Amino acid sequence: MKIIISLILILIAFQTKAQISAEAIQQHIGALSHDSMKGREFGGAHIQKASQYISLYFKSIQVKPYFENYEHTFEVKGIKGNNVLAYIEGKSKKLKNELIIISAHYDHIGMDKPNAENDSVYNGANDNAAGTALVLELAKYFSKQKRSKRSILFVAFTGEEKGLLGSEALAKTLKEKNSAPYLNFNLEMLGTVLTNKPKKVYMTGFNMSNLASLMNTYLADTFVNYSKAEDEQGLFYRSDNASLYETFKIPAHSFSTFDFTNFDYYHHLEDEMQFVDFNNMEAIANQFAKAIQALANSKKKVKLN
Repeated sequence: MKIIISLILILIAFQTKAQISAEAIQQHIGALSHDSMKGREFGGAHIQKASQYISLYFKSIQVKPYFENYEHTFEVKGIKGNNVLAYIEGKSKKLKNELIIISAHYDHIGMDKPNAENDSVYNGANDNAAGTALVLELAKYFSKQKRSKRSILFVAFTGEEKGLLGSEALAKTLKEKNSAPYLNFNLEMLGTVLTNKPKKVYMTGFNMSNLASLMNTYLADTFVNYSKAEDEQGLFYRSDNASLYETFKIPAHSFSTFDFTNFDYYHHLEDEMQFVDFNNMEAIANQFAKAIQALANSKKKVKLN
């Protein structure tokens, strides 16, 4: 507990008023992918350390829980899991019920037999401590801005690696509570540089909505791209955005820089933070912040094609 609190205090010291820093991102990824987390496997004995880290960070930046507390607990086949949620209410009476969900999964695949280097921990720095780190820093960014008309829900999902369990559970809960998600930005494996496109991302389901077009218009940049990996690998339905799309039929997309050609350690023991490009992540995070701010205030709707 003392180590987690110390890391969070260091992170706060790194923050600038309106910018997400590479140093802050690195601190999050270092904490979440540390050997002590034992690979963050859903149902494992150590994943609670990761959910606790996320909850404490949300509390430290004074972003309130969406439910009674930060953890949304669910159970699958007798195994309990915790999604971690934080919430910033929108400023517009008309638009605040249109909920923008910024999400990433924080679980990974756990442990294995030691390799030749005596490493047995699947640290999952890129998959998906990287995405989780950006969710945390975007929460920090928007907690300072306090000018979004639409409400924003920040979600760290668990159970993605076991079949989108956490996102399915949350979608069910939101449906039962008559919540009205408007849009989902799901952040997945952003720790590497997109092939031939530094400081850019690709979006799954690229042609399913007008989201990519709107983001690129607001940024005056081709920040969001199409990747043939989405069709070759069926990526739209392989991450947590799919649960929100299926339940609510809203624009729900994953953003990534991993295209199966530019990172050799997908689900490998070597997925460690030494291979993460933090400067590229900083540039991406700040572009996300600008685009989401514009979308949170825009009268022009994001909609399915």
